[in-house]
Amino acid sequence: MAHIGVLKVFEREHIQFDYLAGTSMGAILGAAYASGKSVEQIEEIALKFSKRSELIKLLDLSPRKRGLLEGHKVREFLRTFFGEIETFEQLHYPMSIIAVDLKTGKEVIFRHGELMPAIFASSAIPGIFSPVSFQNYFLVDGGVLNNLPVDRAREMGAGFIIAVNVHSEMTIESNTVSKHGLFPVRFPGFFQDSYNALIIMMNEMTQQKIKIAKPDIVLSPKMPSQFTSITGFTHTREIISLGKACAEEAMIEIRQKIDLLD
Repeated sequence: MAHIGVLKVFEREHIQFDYLAGTSMGAILGAAYASGKSVEQIEEIALKFSKRSELIKLLDLSPRKRGLLEGHKVREFLRTFFGEIETFEQLHYPMSIIAVDLKTGKEVIFRHGELMPAIFASSAIPGIFSPVSFQNYFLVDGGVLNNLPVDRAREMGAGFIIAVNVHSEMTIESNTVSKHGLFPVRFPGFFQDSYNALIIMMNEMTQQKIKIAKPDIVLSPKMPSQFTSITGFTHTREIISLGKACAEEAMIEIRQKIDLLD
C-alpha cells in the first residue's frame, strides 16, 4: 500500500515513467497504474479493503491444502477491477511482472501476453495462496527470488531507476499472520515459523539485490513492525501516508539526479 503514497507524490511532482517492474503487491499496483487507473481510483479500492468486513469477503479456504486460501475470490475481484485490460500490450507502459516456478526453482518474467495469470502468480504467497498453474509452470510469488526487480527494469531499457523497498524495517517477531484476527483460523506454530523464514530470506535477498543492481534511488518507507505484509491491510491509510512521506523526503535528491540526466 505504501506504493500508492509514492505514486501520489510522483504524480503531483510530474515524475513520469518509461518502464515499470513489480513483484507481488508491487505487480498488482504497478499493473493497475499502467492500465490507466488513476492513483485516486487505486487508493479508493485499497481503502475499501482496509475494512476487515470487506477483506474477509475475499477469503476462500483451500480444500486442496496447497495454500491456506484458494484465491478464487481475490482473482475474480482483480479481473473485475482491471476490466477490459487483459494483456500486457494494453498497458500504457512496458512492464515486467515476476513469479517463481516451483518445478524448476527459476524466476519467470512476464512481459507479454495475458496479464491476469502473471498478476495471480506473482502474488501467490507460498503457504497463503495455492500456486498458479499456467502454461508449463507451477508458479508462486516472485518475492521468493526477486522481491525488488531492479534488474528487470534495467533489462527493459531503464537508465534511471527508483526502487521502492517496502520491507525495510519489518521485524520477524511481528510477522504473526493470525495475530490480528484477520483470518478465520489460527495458524499452527510450524506455519508461523515457515512464514517468518520466508520473510527473512526475502529481506536478505532484497538487500543483496540492492547492492548488486544498484538502483539510482531507493525509497524505504519507515514501516512500523506491526504492519506486516499480511496483517497490514487494516492499516492501509497510514501505510499510504508513510509511502507519501518517504517520497516527499526524497524528492529533492530525485530532482537533482534527474536534472543531471538532462
